[in-house]
Amino acid sequence: MMYLQQRNYWNHVSLSFAAVGDENGLFILSANKRVWLGSNKQADVFMTEVIIESNINKGEFTLKGYPYKIIAY
Repeated sequence: MMYLQQRNYWNHVSLSFAAVGDENGLFILSANKRVWLGSNKQADVFMTEVIIESNINKGEFTLKGYPYKIIAY
């Protein structure tokens, strides 16, 4: 199994929100139905495909049960 390197961008841990990545790329992760600051919109699950360049791990990464795919080349 291959893993992408990750780190919490602001060294802040929360069960409902996280910014994961670094200065070169950042994923904004939110708990489902969390209300976005400054609005009344709730986070939801959407089909998402992200293509990244990687010098370490290459391949397709999915999260079981969710419509997410990360393609590293």
